[in-house]
Amino acid sequence: VGDGDSDSTLVTGGKWGMFRNGNTGYGNACSTHVNLGVDGITGKSGTNNKYSAVTGGLGNIAEGRFATVGGGSYNLAHEDFSSVGGGQSNTANGHTSTVSGGMINNASGFYSTVAGGGHNTASGNSAAIGGGSENQAIAAMSTVAGGSQNRASGYQSVVGGGYSNTAFGAYSAVPGGYDVDAVGAYSFGFGRGVDIISDYNSQFYSAEYPGTLTVVGEIRADN
Repeated sequence: VGDGDSDSTLVTGGKWGMFRNGNTGYGNACSTHVNLGVDGITGKSGTNNKYSAVTGGLGNIAEGRFATVGGGSYNLAHEDFSSVGGGQSNTANGHTSTVSGGMINNASGFYSTVAGGGHNTASGNSAAIGGGSENQAIAAMSTVAGGSQNRASGYQSVVGGGYSNTAFGAYSAVPGGYDVDAVGAYSFGFGRGVDIISDYNSQFYSAEYPGTLTVVGEIRADN
């Protein structure tokens, strides 16, 4: 303890683990665990994972090495170096994955992230979801910033938001709108009901001519 009153601070006599009564720590390395929630679990039966931590909340589990659950309820940090900040029923299922909060979110890819919202899944390696609901970032390095029922399934594809949009093609982008499908690689689309099949194309829904698609331009440069 530093300059504070040592009589008001709980300090272990050595570099030991710390458990609240009723919590469970698995393995012969549980002396490195911190488990201060209620009905919490650190480590996993049959393993000797070190430095797992549950710092609060109810029914939280930090299974992996260096895995952490900050609080909330019934959250799971399953893999090594994974973390769940809080919220409810969230799972950090990938190595070095993170779920910051929200409800029923799953970060299952290596280095994947779900910042919040509900029912979101980042299953691609290095995939990210900013928030919203029922969004999916499936491919490696794909991103869904928000909105609802959006899907980034192309390599390094991006959906900025909106509803029911899909970036299928590699490096495709949908900034928003409704029911936009960017199927082609390097394609870009926004508006409503846009379906981009060709590679290297940019399209949008024209309010001036309802029911039509306007091609902004062929963005491919042939060498």
